[in-house]
Amino acid sequence: MTDGSEIAEPGALVFSRQVAITLAAKIAVAGSSLLAGIIVARWLGAASVGIVGSLVVLTVLAINFGGFGISSAITLLVARDRAKVPGILGSAVITAFTSGGILTSVVVVLALEQPTFFGEVPSQLVIITAVAIPFQMLYSFCLAILLGRGEIGRYNLFDMMAPIFFVINPMVAIILLGYGLFVLVTLNAGVNIVISLLLLFLIFQELRRDRESVQFKIQPALIREMFGYGSRFFVAMAAAVVILRSDLLIVNYFRGSTEAGVYAVSTQVGTLLLLLPNVISTLLFPRVTKTRDETGSMTCRVVRHTVVIMIVVCLAAIPLSFVLPLFYGPAFAAIPIQVMILLPGVAVLGILSVQVQYFSSLGLPRIIPVYWVVTMIISILFDIFLIPSFGAYAAAAISSLSYALVFFLVALTFRRRTGKTLRETFLISVPEFRGLLNFGRKRSNSVA
Repeated sequence: MTDGSEIAEPGALVFSRQVAITLAAKIAVAGSSLLAGIIVARWLGAASVGIVGSLVVLTVLAINFGGFGISSAITLLVARDRAKVPGILGSAVITAFTSGGILTSVVVVLALEQPTFFGEVPSQLVIITAVAIPFQMLYSFCLAILLGRGEIGRYNLFDMMAPIFFVINPMVAIILLGYGLFVLVTLNAGVNIVISLLLLFLIFQELRRDRESVQFKIQPALIREMFGYGSRFFVAMAAAVVILRSDLLIVNYFRGSTEAGVYAVSTQVGTLLLLLPNVISTLLFPRVTKTRDETGSMTCRVVRHTVVIMIVVCLAAIPLSFVLPLFYGPAFAAIPIQVMILLPGVAVLGILSVQVQYFSSLGLPRIIPVYWVVTMIISILFDIFLIPSFGAYAAAAISSLSYALVFFLVALTFRRRTGKTLRETFLISVPEFRGLLNFGRKRSNSVA
């Protein structure tokens, strides 16, 4: 068991500063997303929020399934050996446009031949969104390179760029010019394409300045290594995304865009609450990869702090959930109940996202993806069975229970692998809590 003094180590100071900076960027991103949603809800209605939310889910699912877990593999490989960056960048470009192009073709064919597959989402909007998929996949690969190189400032800058435009776009297209969803979705797709190409260009130019040549060709050994690690991450990531996101599409399909729009905002609150643990896990991954935290001591320390954080933010979310319908409108009155149902699952998911980085840094043992796949199957079956009758409330309950199930399984596996007790892993001691508070005060004073 560690005490609060450990957090004052230079390495912890650097880590906490990176977390603070990245969290600020993520809050700006989340705030932009909420503001964009309010604009769409107020000017175009709840159904339009559901359509936009469904298109976002479609993109996320496509990127995660088409990306084969390569983003995580890129971060791991770059963190271990920066000399591989030129080859990784070239391979990433080829993979993004090959896999993304195939996915775009599949989505376009479905939109033209089976438009009912996407519920109430218009086919033309699906096609416009699909065109940007290869570029968004490339964008995620390039961000993974920045993360692996430890370029947190640039990583945050580019992570913020698209969401900021996603607020500007509805202001211009809907409020100023009076256009509808077609123009808004087109602008959003255009922004994704431009920003991904800009990020690729900047990384390419930086490598040229370092006199490192990027080879845009298949490198069998590197591709095998990327896909070898990526395949381990892929199953867990894809299953997790399905559990997290697919229920919105199912709600849209069975209950319509209006109810999907309300549920989209409720899940957005959950995403907002997960900002800090996601930031911690994102930055912890390359860190534990470099240090080889096989005993789990570093992970446990961060997990204990995350437990405290999730309790605080989830309690703070309760009054927030009652305020949101005032901003979005009367059609969103169900948000507070849906958020309450989601909160327990969100809390454990935040803790899980940090703890699982211990396994990710070791190459992700096969048992972890198995947990996600089994939970995904159970989740989808219950979604299909219950959502038609009980709607978004059932979706929220199933999601919460699914997160809890994976958390329980991963926690037991962590205990078995590291020998750490549940108390050591999750319960912060009084001295450590005091140290955490004192550290927070010092950080606040230094900022002031």
